[in-house]
Amino acid sequence: MSNNNSSKDLPETPGRTKWGRDRLPHKQCCNSWSLWAILKKCLGKELYKISMPVEFNEPLSFLQRLVETFEYVNLLDQAANEPDPVRRMQFVAAFAVASLSSNLNRMKKPFNPLLGETYELDRSVSACLTAHEDGFRIMAEQVSHHPPISAFYCASSKGEYEVEGCLNPRLKFWGRSVEIKPEGSIRVRFPKLNNEEYVWQNVDCCIHNIILGTLYFEQYGDQFITCKETDLLCRINYKKANGPTDIQLHSILGYIINKSGQKVSKISGRWCHEVYTSSMADEESKPVWQATPRPPFAGDYYNFTTMAMALNEKLPATCSAKLPSTDSRFRPDIRLLEEGDLDGASAEKHRLEEKQREAKKKQSKTSAEWKPLWFEKVTDVHWRYTGGYWDRASDKCSLDIF
Repeated sequence: MSNNNSSKDLPETPGRTKWGRDRLPHKQCCNSWSLWAILKKCLGKELYKISMPVEFNEPLSFLQRLVETFEYVNLLDQAANEPDPVRRMQFVAAFAVASLSSNLNRMKKPFNPLLGETYELDRSVSACLTAHEDGFRIMAEQVSHHPPISAFYCASSKGEYEVEGCLNPRLKFWGRSVEIKPEGSIRVRFPKLNNEEYVWQNVDCCIHNIILGTLYFEQYGDQFITCKETDLLCRINYKKANGPTDIQLHSILGYIINKSGQKVSKISGRWCHEVYTSSMADEESKPVWQATPRPPFAGDYYNFTTMAMALNEKLPATCSAKLPSTDSRFRPDIRLLEEGDLDGASAEKHRLEEKQREAKKKQSKTSAEWKPLWFEKVTDVHWRYTGGYWDRASDKCSLDIF
């Protein structure tokens, strides 16, 4: 699915948004390779196991894409201050849906994180940029290479909520489409509500008509959000469409169900644009969330959201010096791609992949087992944050991975 927004809408002077810069340093480069010549070798295979040309990528790490899902974290602030448990579930459900909205029209894959890679975004009042109304900070770490698992932890500055999760995105090419199965779980806790916890998994995604036809993206399947403390369950169905013009495309329909099995609230809308809720007694729908429009020139920049445009921005020297050496902002391949240097990005991507292979070979010759710095494994779909990242010693993240 193409985006009609283009350079004709691009202001001459770069500007600023609440997230940072309003665009990348260079527009997206045109492809100079045969998509089919590359993908036909990948039929039925998991794409993370295959080294792909850098032209397949957008200039972000998957860790940065995970952080982007918190663009609408203010919904959790609203949930934390809502006394009615059904209404709280509505806000949590809206956040679960809204966190997927940035996927729309993002047809290129983020870079696979290197083992031990990290990324942080500090939107707290103590951040070194400015004071932010959002009041949260989040960090993510690549905790496993095979399979590729990314774990993350987010907390409100005011102690309103904590979010912990992990994702193992499994990508496969099926001839005409690329299927993404995001294995893992997301957990939201509200400390001031006796650690009331909400748990869910994301639904499957698919990019259709990779070779011929109208390219389009959809998410489909059932999403279940559970909360044991309130005995409430939210089931949201992401409608599967019969093509890019199907009226069902991007639609969602769900219900909040109490412990007696009764539907107490309805949830509807489109996962990429808006969420509405209504009670079963009153059919009038009320808006809970609406997506922020993409920049008018997003089509020139990988269809990035306003937030995505700023995620890889170089920080001021005083802030950059505080980042661990493993932060995604220091990856040279991503930096070169966003600057429009395809050859340089390709060379650096290859160098980093080889460096990671050599590191794995050396480790295999020892009895030492790789251990993440900031997370511990509970189950295959649950990695627990062990704490300490924001208070770390300067040499705690001195891994040489880039």
